[in-house]
Amino acid sequence: MQYFQTPGVAEAELEREVGASIRKILFSASGEGQALLGRPVFGMLDAGHGLLQHLAEPLVAPDWWNEADVASYTTEFSRSGFRGGLNWYRNIKRS
Repeated sequence: MQYFQTPGVAEAELEREVGASIRKILFSASGEGQALLGRPVFGMLDAGHGLLQHLAEPLVAPDWWNEADVASYTTEFSRSGFRGGLNWYRNIKRS
């Protein structure tokens, strides 16, 4: 959550390649992704590195993968950016 606090930092990383960001987050958060990586993927980040550094993109779409959903998320986040969702983390104490 601390990584998300400075406006613009996480947005720049996630919006560099929106489709890849979506695929990496969805896959790495899954049981298959964590098994491939051999560890939980969300937690402390290495100093000076972003969220996506240790995430994996699937080589082949898993059975549960819905390409239409991934395309929809990619389209919408390409249009709107990630700032709205990240602002939730930035204001969590107020919530």
